[in-house]
Amino acid sequence: MAEQIYQTTVYIGWPGMDDSATWRLYLRDWPDDAVHQQTKVAKDASNSSITLQDIEDIMVGVHLAATAESRAFTDAVGLNAEQMFDIVCGAAGWNVQFEKYALKMKKGPWYLREIDESKEFGARLAKAVTKAATIGANLPIASAAVQVYEMQVGPLSS
Repeated sequence: MAEQIYQTTVYIGWPGMDDSATWRLYLRDWPDDAVHQQTKVAKDASNSSITLQDIEDIMVGVHLAATAESRAFTDAVGLNAEQMFDIVCGAAGWNVQFEKYALKMKKGPWYLREIDESKEFGARLAKAVTKAATIGANLPIASAAVQVYEMQVGPLSS
């Protein structure tokens, strides 16, 4: 399936684009900013509305928690951390948080403690997960990531 999607992107002239652009294959009748338009919050909306910032907070928070976990795994199995960094940064699993923070995480097993912004990222993730729950969106992976933050950097609420 993935190969067929890739071949379709080559055919229509998109091979050099990020793989996330392939969503357009499935949503051709939607404008390019469809997600942005769908997550706009009306001025009179309640605080439980999910915003684009909440989605970003979820993605950043989960990716950073996964980065800490991957560092722990790399150390546990005795792999070369720098080599794994190069592999992940060149693969489909690459993300900005991994590239920016993985090499800073040197003292396990509580790697998130080494990132100054971790508590803030965790708090924003927790807030976004709570907001998602109020509209019935269960986020088990993001909820587990909140627990990872709490274990590694302490309580997230003040």
